[in-house]
Amino acid sequence: IGTAMFFAWSAAFETVPRISLTRSTIIALLYVGLLVSGFCFAANAWLLKRHGASQVSVFSFATPVCGVTLGVLLRGDQLSLWLALAGVCVAVGIWLTNRSVRR
Repeated sequence: IGTAMFFAWSAAFETVPRISLTRSTIIALLYVGLLVSGFCFAANAWLLKRHGASQVSVFSFATPVCGVTLGVLLRGDQLSLWLALAGVCVAVGIWLTNRSVRR
Protein backbone atom coordinates (compact mmCIF):
# COMPACT_ATOMS: atom_id res chain seq x y z
CA ILE A 1 0.00 0.00 0.00
CA GLY A 2 2.82 2.39 0.91
CA THR A 3 4.64 1.80 -2.37
CA ALA A 4 1.47 2.38 -4.39
CA MET A 5 0.82 5.61 -2.48
CA PHE A 6 4.41 6.70 -3.07
CA PHE A 7 4.10 6.21 -6.83
CA ALA A 8 0.70 7.93 -6.95
CA TRP A 9 2.02 10.95 -5.01
CA SER A 10 5.11 11.10 -7.18
CA ALA A 11 3.09 10.96 -10.42
CA ALA A 12 0.74 13.67 -9.19
CA PHE A 13 3.20 16.20 -7.82
CA GLU A 14 6.70 15.61 -9.18
CA THR A 15 8.30 16.09 -12.54
CA VAL A 16 10.75 13.64 -14.04
CA PRO A 17 13.99 15.37 -14.98
CA ARG A 18 15.69 14.44 -18.20
CA ILE A 19 18.88 12.55 -17.40
CA SER A 20 21.71 11.14 -19.40
CA LEU A 21 23.85 8.23 -18.34
CA THR A 22 27.45 9.25 -18.64
CA ARG A 23 30.47 7.10 -17.95
CA SER A 24 31.05 8.75 -14.57
CA THR A 25 27.38 8.22 -13.62
CA ILE A 26 27.56 4.53 -14.43
CA ILE A 27 30.84 4.13 -12.52
CA ALA A 28 29.33 5.91 -9.50
CA LEU A 29 26.24 3.67 -9.57
CA LEU A 30 28.38 0.55 -9.81
CA TYR A 31 30.60 1.77 -6.97
CA VAL A 32 27.66 2.45 -4.68
CA GLY A 33 25.69 -0.59 -5.77
CA LEU A 34 28.45 -3.17 -5.59
CA LEU A 35 31.36 -1.98 -3.51
CA VAL A 36 29.61 0.01 -0.81
CA SER A 37 26.63 -2.31 -0.39
CA GLY A 38 28.93 -5.36 -0.46
CA PHE A 39 31.12 -3.88 2.27
CA CYS A 40 28.07 -2.95 4.35
CA PHE A 41 26.60 -6.45 4.02
CA ALA A 42 29.90 -8.08 5.06
CA ALA A 43 30.39 -5.69 7.98
CA ASN A 44 26.81 -6.26 9.15
CA ALA A 45 27.25 -10.05 9.02
CA TRP A 46 30.54 -9.79 10.93
CA LEU A 47 28.96 -7.58 13.60
CA LEU A 48 25.96 -9.90 13.98
CA LYS A 49 28.33 -12.77 14.80
CA ARG A 50 29.73 -10.81 17.73
CA HIS A 51 26.82 -8.67 18.99
CA GLY A 52 23.07 -8.90 19.40
CA ALA A 53 20.81 -7.86 16.55
CA SER A 54 19.24 -5.06 18.60
CA GLN A 55 22.67 -3.56 19.28
CA VAL A 56 23.76 -3.74 15.64
CA SER A 57 20.53 -2.65 13.96
CA VAL A 58 20.23 0.57 15.95
CA PHE A 59 23.30 1.97 14.17
CA SER A 60 21.37 2.02 10.89
CA PHE A 61 19.66 5.09 12.34
CA ALA A 62 23.04 6.84 12.21
CA THR A 63 23.12 6.59 8.41
CA PRO A 64 21.22 9.85 7.76
CA VAL A 65 23.32 11.63 10.39
CA CYS A 66 26.51 10.51 8.64
CA GLY A 67 25.07 11.60 5.29
CA VAL A 68 24.19 15.06 6.58
CA THR A 69 27.57 15.42 8.29
CA LEU A 70 29.46 14.46 5.14
CA GLY A 71 27.26 16.82 3.11
CA VAL A 72 28.17 19.69 5.40
CA LEU A 73 31.88 18.83 5.54
CA LEU A 74 32.50 17.82 1.93
CA ARG A 75 29.93 19.78 -0.05
CA GLY A 76 29.43 22.85 2.10
CA ASP A 77 25.70 22.19 2.60
CA GLN A 78 23.88 24.29 5.18
CA LEU A 79 23.30 22.69 8.58
CA SER A 80 20.01 23.90 9.99
CA LEU A 81 19.13 23.94 13.65
CA TRP A 82 16.47 21.26 13.05
CA LEU A 83 18.97 18.90 11.39
CA ALA A 84 21.44 19.38 14.24
CA LEU A 85 18.69 18.72 16.80
CA ALA A 86 17.59 15.60 14.89
CA GLY A 87 21.18 14.35 14.91
CA VAL A 88 21.43 14.84 18.66
CA CYS A 89 18.15 12.95 19.12
CA VAL A 90 19.44 10.04 17.02
CA ALA A 91 22.69 9.96 19.02
CA VAL A 92 20.76 9.93 22.30
CA GLY A 93 18.56 7.11 21.00
CA ILE A 94 21.59 5.03 20.03
CA TRP A 95 23.12 5.64 23.45
CA LEU A 96 19.88 4.69 25.24
CA THR A 97 19.59 1.48 23.25
CA ASN A 98 23.18 0.35 23.81
CA ARG A 99 23.83 1.45 27.38
CA SER A 100 24.19 -1.22 30.00
CA VAL A 101 21.55 -1.05 32.70
CA ARG A 102 22.65 -1.77 36.25
CA ARG A 103 20.16 -3.58 38.42
